[in-house]
Amino acid sequence: MALAAPLFAALLLALGLLLLLLRIPPRDGTPRDVLVLAVVTGLAFAGGIVAGRFVFHSGFAVLRLWFDAILFGVAPLGLTVAVRAWRQRRGGFAATVGALSAVVLAIGAYALRVEPFSLEVNRHAIVSERLPAGRAEPLVVAVLADLQTDRIGRYERRVFEELDALRADLWLLPGDYLQCGTRERRLRAIEELASLFDELKHVPPLGIWAVDGDVDRAPQSITSERVSFLRNETVRLGDSGLQLHGLGTPASRQPVSDGVLADIDAFDGLTLVVGHAPDFMLSALNGRVDREAVLVAGHTHGGQVVVPGYGPPMTLSRVPRWLAAGGVHGSGDTTLCVSRGVGLERGYAPRIRFLCRPEIVVLELYGPAR
Repeated sequence: MALAAPLFAALLLALGLLLLLLRIPPRDGTPRDVLVLAVVTGLAFAGGIVAGRFVFHSGFAVLRLWFDAILFGVAPLGLTVAVRAWRQRRGGFAATVGALSAVVLAIGAYALRVEPFSLEVNRHAIVSERLPAGRAEPLVVAVLADLQTDRIGRYERRVFEELDALRADLWLLPGDYLQCGTRERRLRAIEELASLFDELKHVPPLGIWAVDGDVDRAPQSITSERVSFLRNETVRLGDSGLQLHGLGTPASRQPVSDGVLADIDAFDGLTLVVGHAPDFMLSALNGRVDREAVLVAGHTHGGQVVVPGYGPPMTLSRVPRWLAAGGVHGSGDTTLCVSRGVGLERGYAPRIRFLCRPEIVVLELYGPAR
């Protein structure tokens, strides 16, 4: 796949240039270059679907083929058509096609090189009757979702610097840490990731708690002794008024179990339930979970690409699109937090973000005022 997408784009561009050079008469008065652009664009979308679905057997491969084909095939062909039209003194057509092609190239470059590294720190205040009243300072919970990298570089170090500067009371890690292509690269990334945790200047007093994801298992990727792991377990966090339940990956895709509900009911304070996929939040949306609790997940990356007015086309989750897109939302007494994460899907997927910046979520938990 690493070579297939650029090769597909190059073939489309070559085909388009060849058709432009051939003396094919236009039909119905339509300029030949319009027909060529239409044919190449159609082949890009149809070829992406066929190759992605039936050769690579992946929806991510479809997106990768589309992205590379449009950015490196159709858009350069559009610029060529614009120059050709300009020389033929079709100024209006040349300006239109040239501008559209330039916009596509600019969006592609931004989605590939800028937005994936435009990290946000988004704070959300939550007031709970289950926390002690009158406390001036909130309990600060930092959510680091979907680091999902194949190497520890400058961006990943910046993520940890931002987290360290928060001086949070608690870190929650909802899965997907390392997605490396080779064993050697993975071993190096495991060592470097452990160093990021070990070099923290401000270790959260309530701990750093991680659950499994899809691409790896937390204890296999995070070897730092500063990180604790939960898999379908509940722990009470000292005298903070918080307890934490960590879901295994399969459980995060199922309704919240009776055991978790019993743990919530038996605890006088506030329960945080963290899992990788947000599907367990459907229990709150359909009324099964009507307790005062905070449910935290990642997995969706916010879709990585958001279409204005529609939302993310791909979420790989059964929750509604508005929830999969990320953010903190209320559902009765329950608070739902889905993080867009800080990393990118690897493998067949295009490593892009558009209108979906990476984020560190900060939950500021307050008790009621006196």
